[in-house]
Amino acid sequence: MDYLNEVDKILANTMMNLVQTAAKDGIITKEEKALLDTFDFSLNEFKNVLVEAFEDGIITPDEKEKLEQFKEAIIEKGRKVAEIDEINVDEFNLLIAVMCSLKLPKSE
Repeated sequence: MDYLNEVDKILANTMMNLVQTAAKDGIITKEEKALLDTFDFSLNEFKNVLVEAFEDGIITPDEKEKLEQFKEAIIEKGRKVAEIDEINVDEFNLLIAVMCSLKLPKSE
């Protein structure tokens, strides 16, 4: 069950980075909040995929590919939310932050 701590750590760090990025200018706008909510929901779904991959203690190449695809889907969902109105600099920074901070475990 040690992998659960690792999964929680990965996702908590990712969400913390996103909130810090959104709050960098001292304001979390309605649009940024919508993005954060989208990422939070998607990361909770991602947690299930990570837990499944970690269960046997080995991230296989197939599991790694599935995780990469899920990561791309999270970024795409965020992009779609940001594009509801035109993407502003703060929303763009959140998209970049999720791409950079969502680290995947190494495959075996």
